[in-house]
Amino acid sequence: KTERSLQADYICEFLEKHGFCNFGGDFIQLTPKALDRVYELQKNNADNDRAFVAIQFDVRTQDLRERIREGLQMAGYQAIIMDEKHYNGQIVPEMLHQINTCNFVVAELTSKNQNVYFEAGYATGQNKEVIYLCNGEKLDTSPQFDVAQYNLLTYETIDEIPQKLKARIEATIG
Repeated sequence: KTERSLQADYICEFLEKHGFCNFGGDFIQLTPKALDRVYELQKNNADNDRAFVAIQFDVRTQDLRERIREGLQMAGYQAIIMDEKHYNGQIVPEMLHQINTCNFVVAELTSKNQNVYFEAGYATGQNKEVIYLCNGEKLDTSPQFDVAQYNLLTYETIDEIPQKLKARIEATIG
């Protein structure tokens, strides 16, 4: 055997021994454990400057999303907003991929949009930090019960968002 094939055999045996791959005949199959490890490494990448923004897709939220983007930029992060992304295929797999590969999520709850709740819930299930953002004047009607116990970042006017969001990120995310 060549040195290269000996090294390939060693790598394959190592991956199989640690439960990352299954080998059979002419195929190699990654296990869920391997995929979980890849996601964990991506999630904990110290150089990850991406933050997923879960917000209602609506022209009325344009100024709000710009203030969120400004706060993220002030803290050194890039806003990932799904209706601004270019991609092929279906939205849900792409959205899940973006959440999996971001550093954390900002969920704007004021509109009570079900998609925002889904995205925040998924992120929580992936052990991502979620910053819940809500208009303080609407706290009696927002947010839903399942997130009401979280420490919400509230604002009275959208002009407060950039500085408040930057401070929360610096205190909790880094």
